[in-house]
Amino acid sequence: MDHDISADLTPEAIEQVRVHLRAIEILLPFLIALTNDERRQLPKAGDAGISFIEHCYAAIETYQGMMPRDFDLDEYKRDVALRAALAVIAVEIARLHTRVQDTLMLVGSEAYAGSLEVYAASQRAGKGQGLDHLLGLARRRFARRPKRNGDETPENGGNGTPTP
Repeated sequence: MDHDISADLTPEAIEQVRVHLRAIEILLPFLIALTNDERRQLPKAGDAGISFIEHCYAAIETYQGMMPRDFDLDEYKRDVALRAALAVIAVEIARLHTRVQDTLMLVGSEAYAGSLEVYAASQRAGKGQGLDHLLGLARRRFARRPKRNGDETPENGGNGTPTP
């Protein structure tokens, strides 16, 4: 993997991205945020459900008179059309989200690798060089965590198996 990223993101560029994201939200004023409970309660279309929606839509176009009078055909058509339009946008947003997350992961990894080099150099420089705070933070970061069940601990005899 050879993805060395060397880029700058100015405060002005960040603000422009935020302005454009807000503009997208303005173009989609009907977007909502569901709670987890609301998500659980909704019937889910899924991939097979999308095909079902398309077949039902085709059927209602062919046999418009089959629905009861209280069925809001215009609203149904708007829902189907909006779902299709949002699906196109969702694919683009997901693609962008994936690229932002991947880039964030890579530059985070590069920053972490560089920080490990800084830590190693600060260890070599030693105490009393104004690096005590950094060394203390790093010691906490790399402190050994307590072992879990099945790992070597004094309680289980140190052989990885719990003692009776």
